[in-house]
Amino acid sequence: MTNANEQEQKRPLTLTRTGGRLELRKSVETGQVRQSFSHGRSKTVTVEVRKKRTIGPGADPGRAEAAPLVAREQTTLRPATEEPVRRPVTVPRALTAEEKAGRVRAVHDARKADEEVRRRAALAEADRRRQQEEQAVEEARRRAEVEARRKAEEDEGRRRAEEEARKRSEEEAQRRKEEESRREVAERAGKAAAAKVAALAAAGKVSVPLEEEEEESATTPRRGARPEAKKPAVPARRDEARRRTGKITVTRALADDEGERM
Repeated sequence: MTNANEQEQKRPLTLTRTGGRLELRKSVETGQVRQSFSHGRSKTVTVEVRKKRTIGPGADPGRAEAAPLVAREQTTLRPATEEPVRRPVTVPRALTAEEKAGRVRAVHDARKADEEVRRRAALAEADRRRQQEEQAVEEARRRAEVEARRKAEEDEGRRRAEEEARKRSEEEAQRRKEEESRREVAERAGKAAAAKVAALAAAGKVSVPLEEEEEESATTPRRGARPEAKKPAVPARRDEARRRTGKITVTRALADDEGERM
């Protein structure tokens, strides 16, 4: 089909008469350019060649330079059996000393930055742990202070209670001791007086004043009885007065014994 188009386009301009009409056909020169792309694709481009007229001294106006003009593009696919187009292998060029030094420097800087990041992270972690330990120590110290204060208050309260109980016990013991001492003194005094009275009675120096009791009972009128007339007092005899002076009553003996102990 392409060849037929090319032959048709290469026909010269002629004047023909068809049905009484005149037609002018112009011959066009064409060419094809093949372009290759990646993935095994190729494209054939049809170009039109024009003749350019130049007017100038010594120039042939009949000739004209051919200028390629893209008429249309025809894309053709290579058959599957065709070998793929080999790409040119690019060999990496050798690095210069400066480039090598730059790369080494970049790697060293990256490694150093990584180490710095790790070091800062380690420092931050150590600081965080230190703060936690300090907080734990401070909390333990506060708890110990509170516990010590509570224990001191409990000990003080217990000591005061024990002191008060001891004082009450001592006061009670002192009171009992004084009572016991007074009772013992009274018992000893009574025993001593009784012993003295018994000794004096055994010696015949003490007699119970029954006469005085009889006199008192005699002088006291009975209930419902008539009061008797007073009799004239009989003067006591001298020997009876002497006898009375030798008698000692129990009351006087007890009083004398108490005075001796005082």
